[in-house]
Amino acid sequence: MLLAAIAQLDRVRARAAAAAGAPAGVGLLTLVPVQVYLGMRRVGGPSSYASFYGRFWHVRPSLSDFPFLVAADPGTGAFETGHLWFLVCLLAFSLLFLPGFTLLRSRRGTRLVGRLAGLLARPGALLLLALPLVAVEVALGGEVGHGGWNRGSYALFLVYGFLVGADPRIGEAIRRQWRPAAALGLLLFLAAAAAYAAAGDRGDPFTDMDPFGMGFRLLKSVDGWAWVVAILGLARSRMASSRRSPAQTAADQRDRPGAAARLGAYANQAVLPFYVLHETVIVVVAYFVLAWPIGAAAQYSLIAFTSLAATVLVYDLGVRRTTVTRCLFGLKPICEHIPARRVPSAPDQIGQGSGS
Repeated sequence: MLLAAIAQLDRVRARAAAAAGAPAGVGLLTLVPVQVYLGMRRVGGPSSYASFYGRFWHVRPSLSDFPFLVAADPGTGAFETGHLWFLVCLLAFSLLFLPGFTLLRSRRGTRLVGRLAGLLARPGALLLLALPLVAVEVALGGEVGHGGWNRGSYALFLVYGFLVGADPRIGEAIRRQWRPAAALGLLLFLAAAAAYAAAGDRGDPFTDMDPFGMGFRLLKSVDGWAWVVAILGLARSRMASSRRSPAQTAADQRDRPGAAARLGAYANQAVLPFYVLHETVIVVVAYFVLAWPIGAAAQYSLIAFTSLAATVLVYDLGVRRTTVTRCLFGLKPICEHIPARRVPSAPDQIGQGSGS
């Protein structure tokens, strides 16, 4: 959620919503119904996909469950968001916070963000952003099926991502403090893991409202934020190190990218489409493999490797090669993605001509 906000900073208006809305719409219309149908078929459900698809869209308003504004109609409906709950949250919270984000990009808003950035740039001050997460998680509890976090925490991560992208001092503070954040994250992870193990069969500390569960979520919230700072800071540190190379070397690397760079660029583009596609592919593969009389380890290996290969293949052949499918899955059009070819400057040409 935080990274999504950073990525959307330069397209705060309609394109930001479309980046999440189009893949969510495509997935809900075409992919999630297949998952639900195959799950029901495995336990003796309907044989006709056409009749099931009509049932899938028997929905009712569910305004009190924001951001999930519709739910399956009791008794007849089969609607669910599946793994696309994240995109539903991203779309809804992006639209909800759009006026505030726009205001924060104004002159007055920029000054406000600047003052906050000055505070967060102080040593250890980034931990202050864990306090709202603690308040939400401890008071409201996590949610099963949503990664163990409350949806309000995802809204906070979206806001934090906007702030990181809005003022470079916050990103620089994250880069400087990633090592202590990683150390703190490791210590709190061990403490939270011990607490979770101690809970045993007494309940679920992710959702229980007893003192033990609330204490566990306090540890989890601070630990989660520490790992966000550590991972994002490490990534920024690596990027900063790569920029310190000589300018001509960097230009040569852009002109002749290595295999690792090409793979990284390919994978970076594939993240959102891969996320949208992967679970449906896994369910389809598993539907057939689980019926085979082979061992569990063999089934797991077949499902994992076949699903990975099939998802990459569907993305490469079915998504990334046309402008329409790229837009439907949240990618930039081909004409916007292809980088401009570097034209050698006059000194470069002179040097090349006299190099022998």
